[in-house]
Amino acid sequence: MAIELNFVNNSNDANKSAVVLFQKNLASTADDAPIAWKVIADCAPGRTHRFIFPTAIEVVATDEAGVPTGPVSGWDAQYFVVGHNSSDSAVALGAAEAAPGEVHVRNALPYARITANVLRDGRLLAIKAGVQPQQMAVFQLKPSLWVGTASAVSEGQAIDPQMLSTVKTELSLLGLASADIVMSGGGGGDATSTPFRFSLQNVVMA
Repeated sequence: MAIELNFVNNSNDANKSAVVLFQKNLASTADDAPIAWKVIADCAPGRTHRFIFPTAIEVVATDEAGVPTGPVSGWDAQYFVVGHNSSDSAVALGAAEAAPGEVHVRNALPYARITANVLRDGRLLAIKAGVQPQQMAVFQLKPSLWVGTASAVSEGQAIDPQMLSTVKTELSLLGLASADIVMSGGGGGDATSTPFRFSLQNVVMA
């Protein structure tokens, strides 16, 4: 399943500001910066950009040498086991360790640390580095997207604290089948310009 989203630029932005969308891992530490999941660039006022938000995720793990294991596909409220090869890596269905809305990634390698990468629609969504053998990386992801304007950020990059502090809008996707994400406000930087605003419109529930 996937939620169909349509970004609509109804702003007065004269600078073609890029828009960044991401999720926050509520189980992260202060050192775990959110990842720019999607960046919409060059979408001028009056234009639109369609994309999807799949409810399924993928997990790809890399060991200390950067060798990948995965991807393993699954859903929220499951946990993933990462082993030596694809036959050792799997989704553990119905696992008691995974609470609703959480993704757990267990390092089943005997000696090496791993970096756990969570992807949605093939794009990096969240990351946890330095997961020790037999330890678990925990990702707690609400069904929502944070959205704001950005500069000098690319998809898959960590969002620095200064940029993160400017993003104020969280849009709930709970129960949605489709919706428009409408950006309004902005301007040329003079006294008449207003802050950018983001809202969900034309919402269709699943």
